[in-house]
Amino acid sequence: MSIKIRSKKFHYRFMVAGVSYSGICKGCEIPPGASAREIATLKKRAEHFEASERARIRRENEELKEVERDIRRNKTVVALVENYKYELTGGHPVLLDEAFELAALKPSRRIAQSSYAGLKKTGRISVPI
Repeated sequence: MSIKIRSKKFHYRFMVAGVSYSGICKGCEIPPGASAREIATLKKRAEHFEASERARIRRENEELKEVERDIRRNKTVVALVENYKYELTGGHPVLLDEAFELAALKPSRRIAQSSYAGLKKTGRISVPI
């Protein structure tokens, strides 16, 4: 745990998996005229903040390693693309509630003639099935 005071703020610095991380502990700013007891309390809060940041970064690294293992299990490029097509295209599964709204917003393939479109709206013409 490397916590240091710089300009009335606690800064942390640590290394995880060969990468150095540093930053300011949020909520650990020393007020002017603080007693030694208050500074000790703030230092404990800063140590807790650093420990939580370190745990978060380790968890993210483990998740990344897990994803990399899953990607390496694909034997061909076709399998990789098929298994990760949503991630590659930025798409997402469409829920049934959203499907109707998306279909209504979709433009038609061709533009209907104005006279035919007007007749269809009034119901005077029946469309053969």
